[in-house]
Amino acid sequence: MIKIDNRNIFFEKLKTGINLFTGAGFSVLESPAGKKLPPAHELADDLRKFFQLPSTYTDLEMISAILKRNCKDEFQKYLKEKYTVSDYNLLYNVLNKITISSIITTNIDNLIPSIIDNSNRYYLNAISYYGPTKRDGLSIEYIPLHGDVLKAGSEFYFGKFEICNANNQNMSLFSMMEGALRCKPTLFWGYGFHDGSVSSVIHRILELGKHDIWIQLQPGNEYIQFFRDLGCNVIESDTENLLKEIDKEIVADSNNSISLSEEKKDIFGNRYSIPSLNQVESLPVSDFYREGKTHWYYALTGSAYMCRYVNDTINASLVEKNVLIIGIPLCGKTMILMQVACKIGKIVYFIDDLNINSAKLICNKVSELNSKITLIVDNCSEDMAAYKMLAEHPNIKTIAASDDFTFESSKHLLDNVSYKKINILDIERGEAQRIYSSIPENLRKTPFRYKENENDKYSMLELITLNVKDVLSKQKIEQLLRRVKTNNKEAFELILLTSYLVYHKSALTTDILIAYYNLMDVETIKQKIKVTQSYLSDLDISIEEDVVDQDYYTLRSALFVRYTYDVATHNFKEDYGEIIKKFVKNVYPCRIYKNYVFRRSAYDANLFYTIFSYNGDSVYEDIFKYDSSAYTLQQWALYKAKTNRFSEAFSDIDRAIHLQPNNFSIRNARAIILFEANSDKSTIEAKNALKEAMGILEECYKSDKRKIYHAQKYAEFALKLSEKHNNDYINQALLWIKELIDKEDSTSKYTKHLYEKLNSCTIRNRRN
Repeated sequence: MIKIDNRNIFFEKLKTGINLFTGAGFSVLESPAGKKLPPAHELADDLRKFFQLPSTYTDLEMISAILKRNCKDEFQKYLKEKYTVSDYNLLYNVLNKITISSIITTNIDNLIPSIIDNSNRYYLNAISYYGPTKRDGLSIEYIPLHGDVLKAGSEFYFGKFEICNANNQNMSLFSMMEGALRCKPTLFWGYGFHDGSVSSVIHRILELGKHDIWIQLQPGNEYIQFFRDLGCNVIESDTENLLKEIDKEIVADSNNSISLSEEKKDIFGNRYSIPSLNQVESLPVSDFYREGKTHWYYALTGSAYMCRYVNDTINASLVEKNVLIIGIPLCGKTMILMQVACKIGKIVYFIDDLNINSAKLICNKVSELNSKITLIVDNCSEDMAAYKMLAEHPNIKTIAASDDFTFESSKHLLDNVSYKKINILDIERGEAQRIYSSIPENLRKTPFRYKENENDKYSMLELITLNVKDVLSKQKIEQLLRRVKTNNKEAFELILLTSYLVYHKSALTTDILIAYYNLMDVETIKQKIKVTQSYLSDLDISIEEDVVDQDYYTLRSALFVRYTYDVATHNFKEDYGEIIKKFVKNVYPCRIYKNYVFRRSAYDANLFYTIFSYNGDSVYEDIFKYDSSAYTLQQWALYKAKTNRFSEAFSDIDRAIHLQPNNFSIRNARAIILFEANSDKSTIEAKNALKEAMGILEECYKSDKRKIYHAQKYAEFALKLSEKHNNDYINQALLWIKELIDKEDSTSKYTKHLYEKLNSCTIRNRRN
């Protein structure tokens, strides 16, 4: 019989919220196909045989130490294959019936992600990849302490020495583990307590005395009384029987079941619902026009001009399952989506932080209830694989938006998805005049101004800049920053840090500030934000708390974020560089909201060269300590090429290619380095190297579905070569660029600019 100390309290916590801390003993059940994950002694035997080690090696710690030193890559690959499960024992599905706050594990397998993939209540947020998420009632934070087979490049740890070392290398994960354990009661399940770092955390939690701890142990275990004497509750059971006991108790307690009728009222709680007018703050219309502030208030009240793309989108959505709005940054895509949501005349849901796991939850819920929904997705190309999952679901209609550049680089993932694309083009004169007329008279400049020549851009940004009084400008922001820097260096630092985070698609959080300033007092953090806000109010800009989770802050003025980024990189390089250095050194990725999106541009080689010039290596060294991925090596290599250290750059890019041999973006980077290393030389060796670089780009273009970037880079190089040599590359470049434009694979101004230059070069060559 199962013995559970404080049984009634335990099952109550399974309803109200509990942490799970799992070890090897949790993952022991056999799958329907008869497969089991090996325990430590079996793994040691398997490794010894596979790697042909002497029979004297019987201890897993010893074997792990030898293999990591002598053949690390092969060892890690073996572990990944061994611990990746394709199915699991259905008893584990009981996890999807209880209320889980977070899951911490010392296992490296993907058992728990596989289980939660089938949930219609939660999605799993792996903070080591995605960063933290807002407390929305839908996510479970997942903290794999010793590696994760689902994370590319993850290192796996076995043995006492390695586990202690893992704590040093993953300090932030252990810190977040402690934070989670402090917030809710915890069930330790199948955990052997070999890790001294975890044991010390348990002692601190017990000393606080705020939350109960249950520890599952096999009946007859010698440590049962020891843990009871420490003040822990003990569950005497094996994993299989505990799963059955929990399932039996949940079935018996009908109140613990989710009411289907309640869920149908709002299948996602309030997480993705469109707010009503009484749920949002009232804002002056001047904020919309002067600061480019995007907010539900302007869509709900109709105070923002409704451009033609709103009706175009709704009209397309009536006959198309998926509609995609594509345009340059700051052209008004998010406001169009909000206006569509308010006008469409049916219940819709709105999501702006999509990832693959939240997409799985949405699909599971819709399938479970057999509902048909319309889902509006902002910034869908932040995770195009996740968007594809939604777009392919038979019961989900999508209306989505994306910046043109990110869409062009990821749209190949939608090759088999049916969708209608709506390109946000320059505002035509007639509509521009109507928008101008809708601007309150006290805000309008006179006379109305349109583009001066046909090739100029004219998006909402240009319209506002040319036609609105006292509009936010780079000059005003520079003046503000100089004033704040003089009066309060800390507020100046916080403004630039917030802008850095928001510009790269993340957000300021109390967790980030705690790590950045090395403080534990949340009230001190909030006071810093309050002081900073007092300076920003001079420009009517605000650092706003998120409505879902008040530990998150953002800047809703797109203009302020864009202009502050430009001003910081050009007028405050040294200050900005020191802030980024401090951020990289103090704030680990698992604390960065939407880290999977943030990292794509926040450590870019061009940005770092602009800011740090020849002094950026130390920053990349710090990044590499916690993200030794091919992407980090790629950006570091491109940075080294910009500082003319080509041999080092080649070494790094070759290491990146070794890690991801089929990644054409990395091969493209090698072509860039090869070209830049030889473009100013005229030797035969240099000419051969340039030819090789162009050959790499040709291969990338022909083999990779992401053709636009390769074609653009090929065109750039062809034009550079044409300045010194007559070359055969111009015609090929022109052909590819023209094909992209004709097929509307690329609508960007830059692609059209390249076409015009290539065409002019072709005409010039014919004359010569």
